[in-house]
Amino acid sequence: MNEPHNVMRRVQEEETIAARVHGVIDMNTALRDCAWHAGRERFDLAATKRHEAKRVALENEQANRVLLLERRARLKEFLAAEAEAFEAQLNDMGLAFAKERL
Repeated sequence: MNEPHNVMRRVQEEETIAARVHGVIDMNTALRDCAWHAGRERFDLAATKRHEAKRVALENEQANRVLLLERRARLKEFLAAEAEAFEAQLNDMGLAFAKERL
């Protein structure tokens, strides 16, 4: 059970080397996978077209939402101005316009 110091040191060195080799193998695997994915993204035209179409569709959807909000705001302003003009016309004719005041 009492191993000599040089044997323990040698075992520890071997374990350290083995751990480093496993780390290098894992990194190599990760780099190979990354290279494969990068190459696929560059040369897979169908996937590129799908991603581009999806991006354009999302941009169009966002633009439509913004357009609807702007239209609603302009319509609200227009209707408020039209109500003021109608109220002014009624006042000019001497007619009453019932308005709830807070």
